[in-house]
Amino acid sequence: MKKRIFVDAHVFDGEFQGTVTYIKEIYNVLIKERPDVVFYFGANNVNNLKNIFGTPDNVKFVKYKFKSSILRLGVELPIILLFNRIDLAHFQYVVPFFKVCKFMTTIHDVLFLDFKTEFSKFYILQRNFFYRNSARLSNYIFTVSNYSKERIEHYFPFTKNKIMVSQNAVNLELFYLGSKQESKKYIAEKYGISKYILYVSRIEPRKKHDLLLKSYLDLKLFEQGISLVFIGKESLKNDFLNEMVEKNLNLEKYFYFESIEQKDLREFLNGAELFVYPSLAEGFGIPPLEAAVLKTPVLCSNKTAMSDFVFFKEDLFDPENKQEFEIKLLEKLKNKPNEDHLDNIFEKIVATYRWEDSANKINKILNNI
Repeated sequence: MKKRIFVDAHVFDGEFQGTVTYIKEIYNVLIKERPDVVFYFGANNVNNLKNIFGTPDNVKFVKYKFKSSILRLGVELPIILLFNRIDLAHFQYVVPFFKVCKFMTTIHDVLFLDFKTEFSKFYILQRNFFYRNSARLSNYIFTVSNYSKERIEHYFPFTKNKIMVSQNAVNLELFYLGSKQESKKYIAEKYGISKYILYVSRIEPRKKHDLLLKSYLDLKLFEQGISLVFIGKESLKNDFLNEMVEKNLNLEKYFYFESIEQKDLREFLNGAELFVYPSLAEGFGIPPLEAAVLKTPVLCSNKTAMSDFVFFKEDLFDPENKQEFEIKLLEKLKNKPNEDHLDNIFEKIVATYRWEDSANKINKILNNI
């Protein structure tokens, strides 16, 4: 009998986030490499999953009846796992309340414990309880960066010697090298935007969109013909950001898109004068890597998981130091990119961050079941 692995893919029903990329990329690798394993994917929107994973013989889809996370975790998932005789079930952050097979969970971060002022008390209490309980129930625990591993072990000491890193990476088939002039032309013709600074991320206070917009306004970069583009849905309100936007409604050089097509995202990244990632707290941080493999100049925060990106060197900055950030921002915009520097970053990323390596961590677990 073939081994059976179930993947809780309910995150595909909501807004785009790094967890979606993590599941999509790792399991697209495993589906091809392991025809001897049957992969079950569960979500409310099964058609969406079929578009992402296709319909190969070793893939099955399970449509959830409930949208409530309590009903899904407490009732529906245990029944699904038993009925389909699942050997291993993979979850993101939180596992079902009842253990009916081997559990594997990926806890991407515990930022709510490191940055308590950024989250409500209820959010912290709820997440702390469920993450701790899930870690105890899981046979295998993954996280996406060395930073997250250290912080999880700090708050949940019992995870030591139990937690492994299966880091995020970049899909070079989606973010392939190509003509920057063609990308600039595409963005100019479709969106009417040229010569722009780009930030791709969900909007939350910890993401520090307000730092970038404030510096953009204070330095009057719009007077130099430079636009500012934000791409990403608002997950949590950033009051400082919203106040600035309200006060500058007539600013013609500021653009915000909740979401765009994957093709257009690649064109935006490839055509940008500069990609800036000022986030204060991340469990990993994929977007600056996606920009860098396109050889777009990057300025990246040096906080939390981004401190692992040592290959950015002088392109790292402290998002809590506005003066330092603005000096580096002006310097990057003024000076032509050093091609050798961009090439070196590209080579380091493609050698270090590979979805095949992360998939192989799960592959080894499948071999031992």
